[in-house]
Amino acid sequence: MGYLLGYARASTTDQQPQLQVDALERAGCYRVFTETASGAAADRPTLEQVLDQLRPGDTLAEFERDLIRERTAAGLAAARARGRRGGRPSVLTAHKLRVAQEMYTSGQYTVTAIASTLGVSRASVYRHLGDLGG
Repeated sequence: MGYLLGYARASTTDQQPQLQVDALERAGCYRVFTETASGAAADRPTLEQVLDQLRPGDTLAEFERDLIRERTAAGLAAARARGRRGGRPSVLTAHKLRVAQEMYTSGQYTVTAIASTLGVSRASVYRHLGDLGG
């Protein structure tokens, strides 16, 4: 398995990247690079240094794709930690869900009839009734 590389950055002169460096080291980074607010790289790797860190058989495109994947995953995790959820909003409102549950438990309606009445797909009805133990 390859080594993890870390990159810490201070975007203003008042900021200290040490917290980032500590977190990257705790995460198991083999080497941590930092950049100051002035844009001067304290120990920013050159392209040759990055290429040296690639695993045998890797290409620069694969390395970049892995970085993008990691950043995307970290961004999604941060959003979830703030209570944000991705994806399309549910078609069943709380009211429609209660109606669907009542119709279903009455035994008088098929899932097709419930879906047609509420203006949603049968899959949505099954998905939400399954969440309620239906």
